[in-house]
Amino acid sequence: MKKRTSPILAAILACGLSGTANAAAVFWSFDTQTDGLGSYATAISAIDGFASASSVTRTGTVQATNHLGGAAFTDFEDTFWAGSGGTVSPGHSLTWNGNSINNSFSVTLNTTGLESINIRLDVRSAGTSPLSAFSSLTYAIGGSEAVTIDTVDLTFATGSSFGEWSADLSSIVAINNQSSVTLTWNIATIPGGASLRVDNLQITAAAIPEPATLASVLGGAVALAVLCTKRRRASANAPVRS
Repeated sequence: MKKRTSPILAAILACGLSGTANAAAVFWSFDTQTDGLGSYATAISAIDGFASASSVTRTGTVQATNHLGGAAFTDFEDTFWAGSGGTVSPGHSLTWNGNSINNSFSVTLNTTGLESINIRLDVRSAGTSPLSAFSSLTYAIGGSEAVTIDTVDLTFATGSSFGEWSADLSSIVAINNQSSVTLTWNIATIPGGASLRVDNLQITAAAIPEPATLASVLGGAVALAVLCTKRRRASANAPVRS
């Protein structure tokens, strides 16, 4: 016989599931057009839920002039952005060429009311002795000193195709509910004959549950525990049928 889910349990599960959904997202395509035939741009392509976010800033001594080449991707708004998957049109991407030093890129976010930050991007590291990892990923609150995040895997695949890199920052509670958080990816010197491209940067976050929501979930859990206890007692005291 199929067991029915208690209405209280159903409500608790609903609250829990809604709390894990993305409440905010921001996306940078590095192109002004979805067909990949626009111009290179570091401005935000789409944003929802974040109070604010910056354009992508970057450093490096040998950067491409046209930044052609990008990976195809469908963003959080279900918008498709075309990309060649290589070094030619369509698509644009952040590009560093061989012998570039002091390389990095950064974004600044307002995470007020948000937690569980997650990041994904596409990276293409190709050529002779290409890099296989970012040097570091750091965060800075406001104008404070940067702090290295040592809980994420900085490595990525190398080769002529773009591959996805992602990081779950939900354990970094210091970046939750802040008016200004700057994330910076530091990159080692690009070997001569190699290049590095970064495309389709997307950051998502979940809403911090309000006290009323937490109280509701806790109250439901207590009520469910009481109900289960009563049912067990009733079952234990029920007469045994012969």
